[in-house]
Amino acid sequence: MANRLVLNSYATAIADDEASGGAGRVRRHRIEHTQIIDADADLPRLAPLHVLASMQPTHATSDMRYAEARLGPARLKGAYAWASALATTGVLPLGTDFPVEAPDTMRSFHAAVTRQNEASEPAGGWLP
Repeated sequence: MANRLVLNSYATAIADDEASGGAGRVRRHRIEHTQIIDADADLPRLAPLHVLASMQPTHATSDMRYAEARLGPARLKGAYAWASALATTGVLPLGTDFPVEAPDTMRSFHAAVTRQNEASEPAGGWLP
């Protein structure tokens, strides 16, 4: 729901800006911590609004033990969906989220590519 509220706010701000002569202006809006996004309602809105979905891959590997219990299966469908966000927008800013997570960028890349933690678990990756 938070991502939807931000997207709604960006849509309003962009419309207001364009109405006052800002059409064609380059915008680089982004949402930090876009790990949990509605895959059907909100993910498709990113590209038309030129909003970048910034995610922290190690959150998936930290959260995988309890995410489904807290989010439920329906919300988990759009969770940690960086491949879908990348396919939608063509750009995917990633980060470590230090000091919450370790500032090791290789750990982040490992989590992003394999969907596994630093011990290479689970086999085959979580929510591949």
